[in-house]
Amino acid sequence: MVLGLVMALMSASAAWGAAETVSTVSTGVTDAGNKMCPVSDEDVTKKHFVEHNGKRYGLCCPMCANKFKRDPEKYLKKMGSKAAAHTHAGHDHHH
Repeated sequence: MVLGLVMALMSASAAWGAAETVSTVSTGVTDAGNKMCPVSDEDVTKKHFVEHNGKRYGLCCPMCANKFKRDPEKYLKKMGSKAAAHTHAGHDHHH
């Protein structure tokens, strides 16, 4: 059940992504605006990024960029399921 939901979210966000890239012709890349590194779950640095499918994802370090490029779908799926889980969590930050 959860997998189907994630896949539906992924395809919906892909459609949105296509619409966004049309409106941001200047750069052609949309910032994903993620706060956590999709590879390590650390805070992003605002210095390290990786681009995938016209979106720019923040990372915590250059090593994560290499890992992300090797298997972007794996990390995007992980990030998608985390984001879905976080919407219900509210303000409980884990330290």
